[in-house]
This record gives sequence, structure tokens and C-alpha cells, in this order.
Amino acid sequence: MGNGWSDFWAAKPTDYLPLPLRRESIPDSPDLRQLSWQHKRRTLLGYLLATVLCAFAAVGAVSSTLALSGQIKLVPHYSKAQLLDAGWLRPPLALEEWSPSSITDDERPLARLSTHDFTLPPTTSTTSLNLLILTPLHNAADRLPNLFSKLDAFTHPRINTSLGFIVSDSTDDTGDVLREMVDQRRENYREVTLLHKDFNIENPGGKSRHQLWAQGQRRTVLAKARTTLLMSTLRADVDWVLWLDSDVWEVSSSLFEDLLLYGNTGVTRAGPEELVDADEVWSDVVAANVFTRKKDGSLQAYDLNNWAENSDSLRRQNELTDDTLLVEGNKKLDMHRDRLVTLHTPPNNVTGPIPPASSFPWLREENWEENDMYDPESPAYVGQRVEIDGVGGVATLVRADAHRLGAVFPSWLERHELETEGFGVMAKKVGAKVVGLPNYVVIHGECSSCSLASSLADPFSLLPANNG
Repeated sequence: MGNGWSDFWAAKPTDYLPLPLRRESIPDSPDLRQLSWQHKRRTLLGYLLATVLCAFAAVGAVSSTLALSGQIKLVPHYSKAQLLDAGWLRPPLALEEWSPSSITDDERPLARLSTHDFTLPPTTSTTSLNLLILTPLHNAADRLPNLFSKLDAFTHPRINTSLGFIVSDSTDDTGDVLREMVDQRRENYREVTLLHKDFNIENPGGKSRHQLWAQGQRRTVLAKARTTLLMSTLRADVDWVLWLDSDVWEVSSSLFEDLLLYGNTGVTRAGPEELVDADEVWSDVVAANVFTRKKDGSLQAYDLNNWAENSDSLRRQNELTDDTLLVEGNKKLDMHRDRLVTLHTPPNNVTGPIPPASSFPWLREENWEENDMYDPESPAYVGQRVEIDGVGGVATLVRADAHRLGAVFPSWLERHELETEGFGVMAKKVGAKVVGLPNYVVIHGECSSCSLASSLADPFSLLPANNG
């Protein structure tokens, strides 16, 4: 890549072959679209031919032939050279014969033995939980110092915290900066995994990446990056996975403990006998509510991917074709879902911008007892939660077993959704309970995205800080 990657990686990461591309279910990718003019012409001719055949079928001319041709699905046809150039296929490998007799007994390696009993409770204390924090990176060199300052401040013991990063299609020195950051801290953490996987696709930057025309490609690539990172780092003894965006700007140091406690995952302050909502099914996926700050300190909605279906949205989806991609916030395909960002209730008696909440009193702002953010009877209570269907990836906690049971980040359409929203759909399919915390706020720091809502649709939510 010319950015120091050859010295960065001790071993070349595994490359992955794509699933077969089907135009009726997978959004087009511009890089493949550049290769597919001949296919489009063939497809058009194929459809015209099918129309002619159907006309003959109407008069009974070739009914037996049409019965068969009606079952054929058109799939893109690319040459091997085209797939190699697009980065979708690896070059052939040489087959070599290997004999175990060539290895002496002294050189024969001892297999690493790993055991884990999933039938046993993981621990009796949150400090003993094994946490895996995963972050996909793309042109993130300037954001990494801020990200690691947040990681350094987390209250969960580092000896039980593992980190995982994947760098994809970056044109800056993200890899070198990442290695420098990791080298300064590597001995402090349980395990750190660095992955490099290019998908050979140029993602649009700025506001353009939020437009509908770019979302199909961008989120397909991001889904593959997330799933690659997950499958490469999820060990058997990991209890929870925290997906954390590199752009988080304001977040509590107790983020992990907060999501565990306020998300009702089976964690309590005083002991199991005083567990809040003990009769309720424990949550498996907990999403924070993500905003950006305006210059005056007020909150503006950012992450629209945390949403819940309702009767109106389900009715509207029944009118869509199976290959329709939904991007929450797009005005032309608005399903009228219930968005988590619209359910936020600002607390009373807060002077200035609303501070990040925390389950630990010593991390809260001064005079926190005077506002109702921590009052369970208040609508502004930080522990308010609602069941949701789609989730975002800025600050989302996932019980590791939900991933193990098959909930990944689909690069194909799952009920019209891709990537994190598709993960929410898959998580519920495997039986996970997915909740969002409308009053637990995380601030996203990408200033260029402050007008995200207006770039996708009409501005729908400007939530001012309560200065009362």
C-alpha cells in the first residue's frame, strides 16, 4: 500500500472470497458496476427474450420450454481476469506435497489446547467478565488518539479487556498510527488483534456517504469488514462484545458497566435478590442513543439506525419488493418507524450541555442529585429502555452468545436491511432480546456529520440542552 503496511503486519491476513453475486438481492457496487456493462447488455437481451417467450406462451406455442425457463435466475458473468482486477478473487496457488516424516520429533509442535464450558455461569462479578471491544477503521488516523484516550479511561479491568481493529481501504497512515497506539499499550490489555483487509472499493466521503445511492455499496463493505473482524477475534471465553465507533467524542468511562446495568442484562448493584425486573427476560443487545453536539451545546440526532417497527412500518414494507434496500432516514422510502433519537427526554436542572451519564456516582457531574437523570420514576431516567429492531454500531453491547448463534452483520439483505440494522434483524431471529436506551447519550464527534438528518431527509429532531 505504500503506507508502511509491509512492515506493520507480521503475516498477511486471510483474504476472503465473496459470496456469489445475485443482482436481484445484492445492491450494486460501483467497482463491479464498472465491469458489468456487458452483463447488463446480456441481461437486457435476456429479459427481452423472456418477454417474447412469454408472449408465445400466452398462445400455447412453447409452453413446455417456458415452464423451465421461468425458473432460471440471471447471475452476473465476469471473466476471471475481471474478478482478479476488482479484488474479488485471489490468484491461484501452487499445490505442494508435504510429508510429516520430514519433521523431526524435536520440531513437531504441540497443539494448543483450549477448553470452555458454556453451561457454566461466566462469573459472579462484572469485573471478571471478558470484554472484547471491536472497532472498524477507515481513514481514521486523525481520530485514533481520541479513541484510545477513551479506551484508556474505561473502568473495566484491562486484564479482562481485549481489543480488535480492522483497517479497510484506507489511503492515510491509519495503520502506522494504530500500531504506534497499540505498541504503547499492548502489555496492558488481555489481547489485541490488528487486521488489514482491503475490499478495493472507494467509499465517498463527507455527506455523500449518507446518500441513498452510496449506502448499498458502503454498508455492504462495512458489513463484510465487521463480520471479518468478529470472526477473527471472538474467542470461546469472551462474554460480551462492545462495538465502538472510532468517532465517539463524549462517552462515559463506565460505558460497559452502564450498558450492562441500565440495559437489564442480569446485572444488579446490590445482588441477585434485588435485581430490577428480575422476572423480565434479560437483554442480549443494548444500544446507546447517539447524538452530535451543536455549537451551543444542544443535541442533534445522529444515529438513525436504532429503531423499532410498528404496525404502520410493517404495512408499508409489505408493499416493497424483496430486493428493496431500506436506509433509515431516506425520505423516498420512509417506513415511519419509531426512532430511538426521538424518544430522548432531557433531564431537569442541568446547567449547560447534558453530561454523559454513569452508573458510578464518582464519575457523575457535580450536584447530580439535583436533576432527575437518575430518578427511576422520571421519564428522563437514564435507565429507560425500549425494545428495538434495528441497531447502530456507534456504541452497542452484544452478548457474545448472540454472535455465536449466528447473528452477524449481513452483506446481503435481511428483511430489506444491511450491516448493523441487518444484525438487529438476525439477532431477533436467533432469539436475542434487543433494547435501546433513549436517555443514555453518547456523543459522536464527526463535525461534518452534524447535518446528517438534513442530508438524508428533512430535519426531524433538534433537541436543545435543558438550561432550566
